[in-house]
Amino acid sequence: MTTTTAPNQTTNSTQVTTVLTVAKIASGRTQPGATNWQQSNDYVYVDVDTSAAGFAQTPVYVTSIGGDSNHFGTTGASSVYSATATGFRIFIRWEKDYKTTAITPEEANGYKWHINWIAIEPFSQQGQGTSTQPSSTTALIYGKTYHIQNGYANWGGGYLDTCNHAAGNKYDVSTANTPTRAQGTGTWKIVSASGKQNGTPVLVGDNIYLQNQYQGDGGYLDTCNNATTGNKYDVSTANTPTRAQGTGTWKIISSGKQNGTPVLLNDDIYLQNQYQGDGGYLDTRNQATGNKYDVSTSNTKERDNGSTHWRFIDL
Repeated sequence: MTTTTAPNQTTNSTQVTTVLTVAKIASGRTQPGATNWQQSNDYVYVDVDTSAAGFAQTPVYVTSIGGDSNHFGTTGASSVYSATATGFRIFIRWEKDYKTTAITPEEANGYKWHINWIAIEPFSQQGQGTSTQPSSTTALIYGKTYHIQNGYANWGGGYLDTCNHAAGNKYDVSTANTPTRAQGTGTWKIVSASGKQNGTPVLVGDNIYLQNQYQGDGGYLDTCNNATTGNKYDVSTANTPTRAQGTGTWKIISSGKQNGTPVLLNDDIYLQNQYQGDGGYLDTRNQATGNKYDVSTSNTKERDNGSTHWRFIDL
């Protein structure tokens, strides 16, 4: 979904501001009568969880309070605190000219007070750059080629890339500032590790091979040797996807989708290596020699500020 933009201007004392281009809209509410209100001084507050929406960055939250009675005498429902991509906090107290007593969680739930919210995640703003991509309805397809972007620091971790010869393997893997650093180094073909036909959709839970397209065959994404960066295994490319058992196989994991559902362009995913059943999660860590960040695998799915998050970008 997109919207038009307008330049900043003043007409009849009305300020017209830049309109955001929308990547994702989601909405929800806390449970009426069972909201997790917490007591603090003379007010209550609630931490609202929006993680199911799968936002890549902090959205714009618009909030209100609902209930059976007395909520018109409150204040604070539209004031958002501690906003992140996965939630926010709302404080509620009585208007001083309505009541002077403290609100309790029991009282709030007795009135069935709850927080309604709408969240709007922009992917671009006039005059400001951002790396967040729009959501897509286009599924990844076996046999097609893509760029792969890292999610570190709000999708600022660079693009998966081959650079330099690897010790004991084909090419070293790191990230680059652009997906086209050299011809084909930032382009990867998705190949099924279980014999699915080219032209069929890639699904959450699938095991895949990733073939780099440098000079037509830059090798297959592979784990080889213990990592020297404080992580699990080094990542490079191998001449075959089956150099050792599972080293070239990567399982697609999603935090927001069930196994068996199609993986879409720009979906936020993890890539788990299958060496010995768990060769770690594809990760960026430390500066790379001649490129942006080193790539290795992490023992944990969430290591550092999105460093284990990836998404496939259309060419």
